[in-house]
Amino acid sequence: MSEKFSWSGNFGRWWGVPLQVHLFFFLFAATVFCVEWHYLQQPGTVAGTALVTIVVVFFMALLHELAHGFAAATLGGRLNSLVITPWGGQSEMAMPLQPREQFLVHAAGPFFNAAAFAIGALLLTMTERASFTSLINPLQPFALQGGFEVSLMKIVTWVNFQMLIVNLIPAFPFDAQRMLRSAVLAYNRRTPALSLESGLLFFGVSSGLLLIAAAWLLRDNNTGPIQPTWYVLGVAGILVIFSARYGFHQEVVDAQKELQILDELMNYEMLYDNEDDEDEDTDPWLGDHEEGSIADWLYDQQSATENAERSVAIEEERRVDAILEKLHSDGIEALTDEERRFLDRISQQYRRRRELRS
Repeated sequence: MSEKFSWSGNFGRWWGVPLQVHLFFFLFAATVFCVEWHYLQQPGTVAGTALVTIVVVFFMALLHELAHGFAAATLGGRLNSLVITPWGGQSEMAMPLQPREQFLVHAAGPFFNAAAFAIGALLLTMTERASFTSLINPLQPFALQGGFEVSLMKIVTWVNFQMLIVNLIPAFPFDAQRMLRSAVLAYNRRTPALSLESGLLFFGVSSGLLLIAAAWLLRDNNTGPIQPTWYVLGVAGILVIFSARYGFHQEVVDAQKELQILDELMNYEMLYDNEDDEDEDTDPWLGDHEEGSIADWLYDQQSATENAERSVAIEEERRVDAILEKLHSDGIEALTDEERRFLDRISQQYRRRRELRS
C-alpha cells in the first residue's frame, strides 16, 4: 500500500483483491449527511438522500477502480489492492511497462464515468426528466423526490459527471496527472523527470488558481444547498494547490529513494552505460540543462533525507534476501500476497532503472 494513501480501513477481499476504504470517504459521507439536512428543510424531499448518495458514490468509485484494474490486467499488469476514495481511488497496481499502455490504464476510470454519465444524461434528457445543465451542476446535487427510480438515475448520472470532472484536474492524486505524465513519456521517453514533474506542478497550481478565481467571480451566487459558493470553490482551489505541491515533492523524494535503493540492490555504479560521451557532472534526474535554484533545492532535499533513505535501502535489501531465500527453499506457493506484491514492486523499480539506462 502506498504511503501516500495509508489512512485506510480494511474491508476484506473482493474477487480475491483486498478492499480498503480511505478516511476521506468517511469524511465525505459526513459532509453528505450535512447537505441532506439542508434538503430536509425543503418541502417534498424524502429522507434517505444521503444514504443513497453515499452508496452510489461507493459503487461508482468501485467500478471506476475496477475499470483501472481491468485495463491493467488486459495490458499485462495486475490489480493488487482496491482503495476507495470519493473521487475514485488510489489502488495499488502493477502497471504495464510502456507509457502508452499506462496512459490507457489511467484513462480507463474516467472513461467509465464518462460513459455512465452519457448513458444516464441521454435517457433523462430524452424523457425530459432532467435538464443537461442540472446534471452537470456541481453545486446542485439531486435529492430523492417522487419516483425512486428516476431520482436514483439522476443521482447516479450526477455523481459520475462529478467524478469525471474531479479526475480531470491535473494534480495529485487525480487521474489526469498520471495521464499527462504517461502521455509525455509516450511522446518522449527521455524527458527529464524534474522538467516533467515541474510541468505537472504548473498545471496543478494553475487549476487551483482557476478555482479561486471562480470563487471570486461567484461570490454573490449562493443558490443551492452548498453555501456559500465562494467558500466551497476557494477551499477546493487551495486544496488543489497544496495537493499539487505535495505530489511534486513526493515524486522528487520517491524518485531519489528508488534510485538509491536500486543502487544498493543492483550494485550499479552509474546510471547510463554511455556516459563516456556525456558530462560526468550531469544529473540524470535533472537532465542536462536544469541548473540554478531548483537544482540547489533538490540537492538540499536529497541531503536532508539521505540517512533515512539509506536505512530504507538497507532494510529493503535484507527483506529481498529473506524472501528470495524463502522462495528457493519453499517455492513460490509459500510466499504471502504481501511478499509477492513487494517483489513485484522491486521488480518494477528494476525495470524502470533499465529503461532509464536505455
